[in-house]
Amino acid sequence: MLVATVAASATGAVTATASSQQSAANGSWQAHRYEFQYLSYNTTYSCSGLTDKLRLLLSSVDAREVHVTPVCLGNPGLPDRFAQAELRFQTLMPAARDAASGAGAATPGAWHHVEWTTENPRTFGPGDCSLIEQLMKSVVPMLAIRNLQTHFDCAQNHDYGAWQVSFEVFAPADGSK
Repeated sequence: MLVATVAASATGAVTATASSQQSAANGSWQAHRYEFQYLSYNTTYSCSGLTDKLRLLLSSVDAREVHVTPVCLGNPGLPDRFAQAELRFQTLMPAARDAASGAGAATPGAWHHVEWTTENPRTFGPGDCSLIEQLMKSVVPMLAIRNLQTHFDCAQNHDYGAWQVSFEVFAPADGSK
Protein backbone atom coordinates (compact mmCIF):
# COMPACT_ATOMS: atom_id res chain seq x y z
CA MET A 1 0.00 0.00 0.00
CA LEU A 2 1.31 3.44 -0.98
CA VAL A 3 0.06 6.61 0.69
CA ALA A 4 1.60 9.98 -0.20
CA THR A 5 0.98 13.67 0.24
CA VAL A 6 2.93 15.86 -2.18
CA ALA A 7 2.66 19.42 -3.47
CA ALA A 8 3.20 18.88 -7.22
CA SER A 9 0.96 18.11 -10.30
CA ALA A 10 -2.26 15.81 -11.04
CA THR A 11 -6.17 15.30 -12.61
CA GLY A 12 -10.50 14.36 -11.95
CA ALA A 13 -14.04 15.78 -11.71
CA VAL A 14 -13.52 19.49 -11.26
CA THR A 15 -15.37 21.35 -8.53
CA ALA A 16 -14.45 24.80 -7.31
CA THR A 17 -14.33 25.41 -3.57
CA ALA A 18 -14.61 28.72 -1.74
CA SER A 19 -10.94 28.65 -0.72
CA SER A 20 -9.94 27.82 -4.30
CA GLN A 21 -11.72 30.87 -5.66
CA GLN A 22 -9.80 33.15 -3.28
CA SER A 23 -6.57 32.22 -5.08
CA ALA A 24 -7.53 33.70 -8.45
CA ALA A 25 -4.66 34.81 -10.69
CA ASN A 26 -3.81 35.23 -14.33
CA GLY A 27 -2.23 32.42 -16.28
CA SER A 28 -1.12 31.44 -19.76
CA TRP A 29 -1.75 28.31 -21.79
CA GLN A 30 1.16 25.89 -22.16
CA ALA A 31 1.27 23.20 -24.85
CA HIS A 32 2.24 19.64 -23.91
CA ARG A 33 3.09 16.60 -26.00
CA TYR A 34 3.71 13.13 -24.62
CA GLU A 35 3.89 9.57 -25.92
CA PHE A 36 2.04 7.55 -23.28
CA GLN A 37 2.91 3.85 -23.20
CA TYR A 38 0.71 1.80 -20.91
CA LEU A 39 2.36 -1.27 -19.44
CA SER A 40 0.81 -3.63 -16.89
CA TYR A 41 0.84 -7.19 -15.65
CA ASN A 42 -2.83 -8.02 -16.08
CA THR A 43 -5.11 -5.10 -17.02
CA THR A 44 -5.21 -4.46 -20.75
CA TYR A 45 -7.02 -1.81 -22.75
CA SER A 46 -7.93 -1.63 -26.37
CA CYS A 47 -6.30 1.36 -28.01
CA SER A 48 -9.69 3.04 -28.33
CA GLY A 49 -10.51 2.25 -24.68
CA LEU A 50 -7.21 3.74 -23.49
CA THR A 51 -7.83 6.79 -25.70
CA ASP A 52 -11.27 7.33 -24.14
CA LYS A 53 -9.93 7.13 -20.57
CA LEU A 54 -7.03 9.50 -21.28
CA ARG A 55 -9.35 12.00 -22.99
CA LEU A 56 -11.75 11.88 -20.02
CA LEU A 57 -8.98 12.49 -17.47
CA LEU A 58 -7.53 15.41 -19.45
CA SER A 59 -11.00 16.91 -19.72
CA SER A 60 -11.44 16.60 -15.95
CA VAL A 61 -8.50 18.98 -15.40
CA ASP A 62 -9.85 21.52 -17.91
CA ALA A 63 -7.14 20.85 -20.50
CA ARG A 64 -7.95 22.38 -23.88
CA GLU A 65 -7.17 21.41 -27.47
CA VAL A 66 -6.96 17.80 -26.32
CA HIS A 67 -5.83 15.37 -29.00
CA VAL A 68 -5.35 11.74 -28.00
CA THR A 69 -4.18 9.63 -30.92
CA PRO A 70 -4.00 5.86 -30.39
CA VAL A 71 -0.84 4.10 -31.51
CA CYS A 72 -1.82 0.46 -32.09
CA LEU A 73 -0.08 -2.49 -33.62
CA GLY A 74 -3.23 -4.60 -33.80
CA ASN A 75 -6.98 -4.08 -33.99
CA PRO A 76 -7.89 -0.80 -32.18
CA GLY A 77 -10.99 -2.44 -30.67
CA LEU A 78 -9.23 -5.45 -29.13
CA PRO A 79 -7.20 -5.53 -25.89
CA ASP A 80 -3.56 -4.70 -26.52
CA ARG A 81 -0.88 -5.41 -23.90
CA PHE A 82 1.18 -2.54 -25.34
CA ALA A 83 -1.53 0.09 -25.87
CA GLN A 84 -0.08 3.54 -26.52
CA ALA A 85 -1.36 7.00 -27.29
CA GLU A 86 0.14 10.26 -28.40
CA LEU A 87 -1.14 13.08 -26.17
CA ARG A 88 -1.27 16.71 -27.24
CA PHE A 89 -3.03 19.21 -25.00
CA GLN A 90 -2.77 22.60 -23.35
CA THR A 91 -3.08 23.46 -19.67
CA LEU A 92 -3.32 26.77 -17.89
CA MET A 93 -0.19 27.66 -15.91
CA PRO A 94 -0.12 30.45 -13.32
CA ALA A 95 1.74 33.54 -14.51
CA ALA A 96 4.97 34.26 -12.67
CA ARG A 97 4.58 37.14 -10.23
CA ASP A 98 7.40 39.03 -11.88
CA ALA A 99 6.23 38.32 -15.46
CA ALA A 100 5.89 41.33 -17.73
CA SER A 101 2.26 42.39 -18.04
CA GLY A 102 2.44 42.62 -21.83
CA ALA A 103 3.91 39.14 -22.43
CA GLY A 104 0.93 37.50 -24.20
CA ALA A 105 -2.77 37.16 -23.53
CA ALA A 106 -3.53 36.47 -19.88
CA THR A 107 -6.35 34.12 -18.93
CA PRO A 108 -8.02 34.49 -15.52
CA GLY A 109 -7.46 31.29 -13.56
CA ALA A 110 -8.20 29.80 -10.17
CA TRP A 111 -7.40 26.65 -8.24
CA HIS A 112 -10.13 24.00 -8.63
CA HIS A 113 -10.45 20.83 -6.56
CA VAL A 114 -10.15 17.56 -8.50
CA GLU A 115 -10.74 14.09 -7.19
CA TRP A 116 -10.28 10.79 -8.99
CA THR A 117 -11.48 7.60 -7.34
CA THR A 118 -12.48 4.12 -8.38
CA GLU A 119 -15.92 5.61 -9.18
CA ASN A 120 -15.06 9.10 -10.44
CA PRO A 121 -14.74 10.03 -13.26
CA ARG A 122 -17.39 7.71 -14.58
CA THR A 123 -16.23 4.47 -16.22
CA PHE A 124 -13.27 4.12 -13.84
CA GLY A 125 -12.91 1.28 -11.37
CA PRO A 126 -10.46 -0.81 -9.33
CA GLY A 127 -8.96 -2.26 -12.54
CA ASP A 128 -7.64 1.19 -13.49
CA CYS A 129 -5.27 1.38 -10.51
CA SER A 130 -2.11 0.78 -12.55
CA LEU A 131 -3.18 3.24 -15.25
CA ILE A 132 -3.70 6.02 -12.69
CA GLU A 133 -0.35 5.23 -11.03
CA GLN A 134 1.40 5.55 -14.40
CA LEU A 135 -0.37 8.82 -15.21
CA MET A 136 0.70 10.23 -11.83
CA LYS A 137 4.33 9.66 -12.81
CA SER A 138 4.16 10.82 -16.42
CA VAL A 139 1.30 13.20 -17.27
CA VAL A 140 0.29 14.78 -13.97
CA PRO A 141 3.70 16.47 -13.46
CA MET A 142 2.93 18.52 -16.59
CA LEU A 143 -0.01 20.20 -14.81
CA ALA A 144 -0.03 23.12 -12.39
CA ILE A 145 -1.26 21.40 -9.22
CA ARG A 146 -0.99 21.73 -5.48
CA ASN A 147 -2.16 19.87 -2.38
CA LEU A 148 -1.73 16.46 -4.01
CA GLN A 149 -2.87 13.48 -1.95
CA THR A 150 -2.77 9.92 -3.26
CA HIS A 151 -3.72 6.51 -1.97
CA PHE A 152 -3.01 3.38 -4.00
CA ASP A 153 -3.77 -0.11 -2.78
CA CYS A 154 -3.10 -1.98 -6.02
CA ALA A 155 -2.38 -5.66 -5.51
CA GLN A 156 1.22 -6.18 -6.62
CA ASN A 157 1.39 -7.71 -10.09
CA HIS A 158 -2.41 -7.64 -10.36
CA ASP A 159 -3.18 -4.00 -11.37
CA TYR A 160 -6.38 -4.11 -9.32
CA GLY A 161 -7.29 -2.33 -6.11
CA ALA A 162 -8.61 0.74 -4.37
CA TRP A 163 -7.13 4.10 -5.35
CA GLN A 164 -7.86 7.76 -4.78
CA VAL A 165 -6.17 10.92 -6.04
CA SER A 166 -7.05 14.42 -4.84
CA PHE A 167 -5.47 17.76 -5.76
CA GLU A 168 -6.12 21.32 -6.86
CA VAL A 169 -5.40 22.22 -10.47
CA PHE A 170 -4.96 25.71 -11.89
CA ALA A 171 -7.72 26.08 -14.50
CA PRO A 172 -9.76 28.84 -16.17
CA ALA A 173 -11.67 30.77 -13.51
CA ASP A 174 -14.90 30.74 -15.51
CA GLY A 175 -14.56 27.15 -16.71
CA SER A 176 -14.06 28.21 -20.33
CA LYS A 177 -11.27 26.76 -22.40
